[in-house]
Amino acid sequence: MQVIYLEILKNFRNYPTDFSFILALTPAVWTIGTYYSAIHWAEEVRNAQRAIPWDILRTITACWVIGWFICNVFAACIKDGDVYRMITTETGSPVSQLIYDSLGKQWAIALMSLIAFGQMLMAISILIALSRQVWSFARDDGLPMVYRYVKYIDPRIKVPIRASMSVFYQLQLEC
Repeated sequence: MQVIYLEILKNFRNYPTDFSFILALTPAVWTIGTYYSAIHWAEEVRNAQRAIPWDILRTITACWVIGWFICNVFAACIKDGDVYRMITTETGSPVSQLIYDSLGKQWAIALMSLIAFGQMLMAISILIALSRQVWSFARDDGLPMVYRYVKYIDPRIKVPIRASMSVFYQLQLEC
């Protein structure tokens, strides 16, 4: 650990050392954002007043532990402790280069494919959560002008498909 925190954390950007250390922790911010997934279940669970706060604590704790572990493993796997080489890698992605250096080409391709698949699943999850929120606003007549169209639930599949498609098209326009 001393090697990771004292030798690898050299300052490559002329920031104060304390600021560089805090800045290095920002990739783990997603671990704190996980509580949001538990909030989406508030309308679905029984006794939400008790269940949701405990779920928030559990998701934050689990993701914090996993995120901290991942950050430490990545820091420990930097080849020869050469952070500058990781920052200026030819692949353009320090994480990809780190996985390639640690596991070799075939395993790096396999692991990066799994990561890409996981990101696709996260995008679908975000689409579902956002569609649910849009439909909830429309159901309560909270969306001006379009609420009648968006709050429609398809009787055949019992899904607010218009809300889902509205969100999907909006996300496509924004990307």
